[in-house]
Amino acid sequence: MRKKQAGVQVSLLNAEAPPTPVPDVPLPSAPLPLGVTTMTTSIEDLLRQRAELDEKIEKARTEKRDSAFSEIQKIIETAGISIKELHDYFPIRGGAAKPAKAERASPPPKYRDPANPSNEWSGRGKPSRWLSGYLAQGRKLEEFLIK
Repeated sequence: MRKKQAGVQVSLLNAEAPPTPVPDVPLPSAPLPLGVTTMTTSIEDLLRQRAELDEKIEKARTEKRDSAFSEIQKIIETAGISIKELHDYFPIRGGAAKPAKAERASPPPKYRDPANPSNEWSGRGKPSRWLSGYLAQGRKLEEFLIK
């Protein structure tokens, strides 16, 4: 809806109400609930609050873990299970370091360049350049076979 006022068109749909004055209220001195901050909250205060929360989280995790271990211990004792039986039933994964795998030995060469004996090819994969050159000249692969 639009209204004309003294030659000026005013839109009532987009008109904003004047801001309401905010009374001067003293800020609470007690710590604010989590997630609530004020303009006067400093970074140091926020970091302190985060450190306190981290401590509470760690304490809760430790208590939960201790409680779980207590329950497990009661169950094991009630069932009469020994430590050895536990180890046999649940093999330790990732415990001791596994020996490193030995690298595969390269396959022995099957073909050798008669002009340069250091040029060899195992017969696997793409033929070597030296061999491709000979094959392009029309020579046979069997000529280069190591006997």
